[in-house]
Amino acid sequence: MYKTLAAVWVIQQKFELTESFDISLALLLPPGEFEDSALLKPMLRDALAEFDSPTGKVNANLIGYECFPEGGGIYAMYCKNTGEAIRRKVIALVMLGYRNASVMISRRGILNRGKQPT
Repeated sequence: MYKTLAAVWVIQQKFELTESFDISLALLLPPGEFEDSALLKPMLRDALAEFDSPTGKVNANLIGYECFPEGGGIYAMYCKNTGEAIRRKVIALVMLGYRNASVMISRRGILNRGKQPT
């Protein structure tokens, strides 16, 4: 939440927006958190409506919201390049980060929810 608000403030500063503006967000979430993306939208809408920034109050109106799992784009590109053969394969897409790791598994073209080791 706070990282998103900080990014919105940076956008406001970079593009010299007024304190009130409309914004659409597209977010990438780790596969283990992606299932909660619908819960995040109202929380973000409320937080963006008015928050304190280093330069004062910001009032951002969330008009668009999309959420995707991290690695989803890589998986989509692989599916496009593989074609129908994807329906005969099991694929694991492993993402390693500084603080965490996650795995997306596709069995015959059907993605699981994702796993994140704790």
